[in-house]
Amino acid sequence: MTIRRAVIVEGPLLPSQAAHWSAFADLDVDLHMVGGLSAPGDDWWTTGKASDIATHVIRPRGWVTRGQHWWIYPGLSALIKRLKPDVVHVGAEPWGLFYSQVLPGGIPTVGHGADNIWVHGSPIETKIRITRARSILKRLSGYVSWNTAGIRLARKFGLPVERPTLVAPNRIPDPQSFEDAARRRDLHRAELGITDKTVVGFVGRLVPEKGLGWLIAALAEAHLPNTLLLAVGSGPQQPRYERMTRELGVAAHFTGGINPDRMPAMIASCDVLVVPSLTTPAWAEQFGRVVTEAMFAHTPVISSDSGSLPEVVGDTGLLVKEADQSQLADAIRSLVTDRDLRHSLGERGWKRSLEEYGPAPLARRILAFWNDAAGVP
Repeated sequence: MTIRRAVIVEGPLLPSQAAHWSAFADLDVDLHMVGGLSAPGDDWWTTGKASDIATHVIRPRGWVTRGQHWWIYPGLSALIKRLKPDVVHVGAEPWGLFYSQVLPGGIPTVGHGADNIWVHGSPIETKIRITRARSILKRLSGYVSWNTAGIRLARKFGLPVERPTLVAPNRIPDPQSFEDAARRRDLHRAELGITDKTVVGFVGRLVPEKGLGWLIAALAEAHLPNTLLLAVGSGPQQPRYERMTRELGVAAHFTGGINPDRMPAMIASCDVLVVPSLTTPAWAEQFGRVVTEAMFAHTPVISSDSGSLPEVVGDTGLLVKEADQSQLADAIRSLVTDRDLRHSLGERGWKRSLEEYGPAPLARRILAFWNDAAGVP
């Protein structure tokens, strides 16, 4: 016996991040995805649907502009009752309103969160969050988090000790697109006009907690000739960071926001990718999906030790202490000047990414977790 039908309840549907859900077809699981196609106020969300997954599009209601945890889907309870799944998998933190629509149906339900700091924001918001989490967690059949900190918090705030848990991402792109981009690395670099440069990449929002300012200062300290910073992303701090590169003499190219389809080419064009995230009282890196994308593209990674980044990088990249400028400069220097080390770390990262985050292995782990949560012998 095994799970034969599952319903996945998501916020905005992201087809570009659904590779592992598509892999369930090879496991003979009838998968149904429920989600919205747009989210007012959040223009970074892509739209569309994965053609190989049965998809049920519902326009969200509720406090939509505050994010999916405060959404409801009209008709969701009736849809689940009609589909009669063996398990419902809710991609939301354990205070999300979706749970209130799903749990009364009596079907084994698991949650899938990412947050690794639950006590933050105003006292009222924190109280609402924790009160709902305590109520919902004790009713879940199991819980998944993008990181081990999220599992510890779920246990702390009410998930019974006998309920199974799993550490796994909820959204992962198709590795093949990054593998293909890696094979065309020289072409992509030529298109960017960087054929004669050693490229240190950054991908993310241009906000202080993503650490680009720290990276720019470290590059200036490293004094590396013929090296270019490729900063991929947009955000309110872009003018400040562009001015900083000019003042410190760091050669840089800022792409601004890009179409997600271009991301594999951008990451594959980098000789090194740096993920310099900085923890704040309200936020720590929850996974660092760009790390796995770099691994898929054979691109070596230097990462801070913020949040769950060490879990994702493992021993396949270089880890540095948050905000330690000299340590980051040394790490960058070691990879920029050592082609063999770059190749070695890139290959180790690629192997790890396929074993840990490839669609098929990830789908098999989630299916085993579902069977355990639903009590399937």
